Amino acid sequence: MTALSVSSPARSGMRWLLAASVLGAVLCAFAAEFILREITYLPGQWRPDPVLGLTRPPHSLVFVGLEGGVKLRFDRHGLNNDDAVWDAAAGAVALIGDSFVEAVEVARGQNMTSRLAESIAPVRVLNLGRAAATPQLLPALLEGVDAAGALGLVVMVVSTTDAGELRGAAQAMSAEERGRCPVARQGGGGTGALASAQEVSALAARIGSRLRETRRRIAGTIAFARPRQAVAGAGPDHAAEDAAAAQLLAGCLRRLSARHRVVGALLPPVTLGDSTRAVRLGGWRRDAAMHQAGFDAAAIPLLVPPDAVISRFAAAPAVAGFANAVVGEGHLNEEGHRVVAAWLASALAGHLPR
Repeated sequence: MTALSVSSPARSGMRWLLAASVLGAVLCAFAAEFILREITYLPGQWRPDPVLGLTRPPHSLVFVGLEGGVKLRFDRHGLNNDDAVWDAAAGAVALIGDSFVEAVEVARGQNMTSRLAESIAPVRVLNLGRAAATPQLLPALLEGVDAAGALGLVVMVVSTTDAGELRGAAQAMSAEERGRCPVARQGGGGTGALASAQEVSALAARIGSRLRETRRRIAGTIAFARPRQAVAGAGPDHAAEDAAAAQLLAGCLRRLSARHRVVGALLPPVTLGDSTRAVRLGGWRRDAAMHQAGFDAAAIPLLVPPDAVISRFAAAPAVAGFANAVVGEGHLNEEGHRVVAAWLASALAGHLPR
């Protein structure tokens, strides 16, 4: 009996079909990854909150594709930490702020929180950063994770983004309201209709918040291109605007420090290159003066980076495909986090819990 055999052309066709299938699977995987990296926020990364408006779900898998992006499993509070850190959080240092602190653009071990922890060990450091969190939201965020005041030190990290938020919010408030620091929820929040379509609504609200943030950054870029005296804010209108913003900041700081020892830290300025560095430094110094007035009014120290740190921060090279704190991207890359963490390790020396 003659054994059946597959003809050579047939075998060749099967090999081509198999190769095409494997190649197709690989291309699909790359395409899916590319699409994910072009999506700023995915459903499941946010949920409604009656106080904060939107918050991260506990143990959520967070992935923000822009500016590099990594997949991160958040902790029990929906924050960018390994969950085990909360088992021994008493007496720890906590960095609290917005997306600059949350740092979903870099691997967890490369962000300023982890790098600071390495420098000041055995003191533990927690990341209480939340994307789009304004100074008005931070007291509620802190209360939600440490109502008992067990943390040893809370470092409120502020930037030019916060200055814009404070100026805008303060203009719509009375002096009495600014002193109370009322909560302004991000993304609309609430429970009602939002809870009935949680994923879609939360995503839409978050995208809206991101678009508003982008518009603020564009407006800030335009402002920095104006003559220096306009940016520096020497006029009476700027003085009144900054005074109101400082009053609101002081009210928020008093709430934040009700149960915790608090220190502030101002991030170095974002720069676009030598041609705009002078005017951008002028704008940053105006923001720094406003922040300083708010911290002074609340009797809380503010750490301000010296010129050497500002220069190192501005000169940080591109990492993972994006430059350090470029307007339009807006966040720190690995080198930017390293520079900030090294400065904080030195500047916080006299403030660390004993």
